[in-house]
Amino acid sequence: MGDDCVDNLSVIIFKNHLLSATDEELKELYNDEESFLAFLDIIAIISQNEPGFFLIFPELKDRIFDIINMHRFSCDKELVEYINLVLVYFNNLDNIPKNISEIIISSYVCFQEKLRKIKFNDNTSLALAFSYDSIFLYKLLGNDVGDLKSYDGLDMSSLNYLIQMAPELFCEKDLNESTQLFLDKEDSKTKLFSKKRKNIRNIRKFLNSLELIEE
Repeated sequence: MGDDCVDNLSVIIFKNHLLSATDEELKELYNDEESFLAFLDIIAIISQNEPGFFLIFPELKDRIFDIINMHRFSCDKELVEYINLVLVYFNNLDNIPKNISEIIISSYVCFQEKLRKIKFNDNTSLALAFSYDSIFLYKLLGNDVGDLKSYDGLDMSSLNYLIQMAPELFCEKDLNESTQLFLDKEDSKTKLFSKKRKNIRNIRKFLNSLELIEE
């Protein structure tokens, strides 16, 4: 997989950590220098590509600062400079005028809805979708879709999102086949002329167009 694909998968898993893990679990996940550096790298990727994410979930700032404060006074000088950039970024977010912030958030939600082919009623439902993405990903990687329980359509939401963010992932033969099995399950309970069935058909077309890689 290319660097962009790997970065996007890292971001997907990181969002699950931020939104779903307990404070203690989060500290355990990023308690050494290597994992902390990855933590800072992923924040940088999100800040560049998805500024709406941290605006729509401002409460994550405190969680991020808790992790930073674990390392801030004991890490290398080079990392301290990196940390300061992150702190400046969040301070700048706080100073964005409300009307501009609302425009960025609205655009971001629309972007997510377009990619996922689902409507979000509130921030809680969007947070749930982000948290669910990595659960769905691990199910696909483990060829465990047979036991996957549909949660308010978030399974298809996550699949649509993964295809857009990490299309190379589906070139892996086992994962491609696992996804096809999942689509079989979904297709069997979907109305004939529904939007969902059209979505399933388009996903199959994408999956069948790929040159598969066997590991």
